[in-house]
Amino acid sequence: MRTTRGWRVGRAVVTVLGALACAVLGGWGADGHRVVGQIAASHLNSKAKAEVEALLGDLTLADASTWADDIRGNHRYDWARPLHYVNVERGDDAFDLETHCPDEGCVVQAIITYTETLKSASASREEKIEALKFLVHFVGDVHQPLHVGYADDKGGNDIKVKFFNRQAKLHAVWDTLIIQRIGESWQDLAARLDAGISDGDRAQWGASPDPEAWANESFQLAVSHAYRDESGGPVVTGDVLGQVYFDLNRDVVEERLAMAGVRLAALLNEIYPEAAAPAPSGVQFVGSRRSNVYHVPTCKIVEEIDPHNLVEYAAAPTGKRLHKNCPW
Repeated sequence: MRTTRGWRVGRAVVTVLGALACAVLGGWGADGHRVVGQIAASHLNSKAKAEVEALLGDLTLADASTWADDIRGNHRYDWARPLHYVNVERGDDAFDLETHCPDEGCVVQAIITYTETLKSASASREEKIEALKFLVHFVGDVHQPLHVGYADDKGGNDIKVKFFNRQAKLHAVWDTLIIQRIGESWQDLAARLDAGISDGDRAQWGASPDPEAWANESFQLAVSHAYRDESGGPVVTGDVLGQVYFDLNRDVVEERLAMAGVRLAALLNEIYPEAAAPAPSGVQFVGSRRSNVYHVPTCKIVEEIDPHNLVEYAAAPTGKRLHKNCPW
């Protein structure tokens, strides 16, 4: 993860924000953010869970996930408007933090900065509460492909389409309308997606809590999916997007929501690491019955294995591979 470039959240010059705010706030809409928060809560280690509860009180991560949008009408937070997204110039192959994140900030730098705030021994409790509320939201935002879209169409906001029978900006299709079309409550959607996350998914998605890499994934998906119409051509104003477009992109939306939840949990688990229990005598490796990956007992991901699925090995198990990205 890159270190802060000297920028600090909240120091932006408010008078220029109107020209700089190139994407509407609220990636995924309220329901999508709640899904991310709910999934993350189920993957926290005990230390992270306790620290989150100490900061948020009666609020859950799902409750807190919409706060960064709820404050949009409060002018004290106008400086935070650019922090929900980042734009990439058309023709660039990838997102680069140094190139594409302006001085007033972007979603990737915000995640880095608020992670540092939560780790800081000198930050006040109030600063950490605000940092956590921003962090849960921005991890969701950076996983919405059009929050890392093209600068010249403002992340799809300048592209007006008809999605089924509704006139909408392309950005809004990805923020809310695809999720609405799925037709589940956010609680049911979160539960279904969480149930489909395997140990291997959790290990792969959470192995490297790197918001720059997450942004690059979103940008590539914006190019390959969000900006592509039902025939594979570019989406342009006036296009009608219907069942084919929905079918092509539903799985993308669902996977990005699930990924965001797992990665938010991984980030919080990294901020608040739990002391590993000593390995039982004679145990060299551990793993899950549901996975073909095994781990050294001190690997952080071992804490996420369901105790009912936990298997202990005195030697390397045949037919499985060692997880080499520890500690996580």
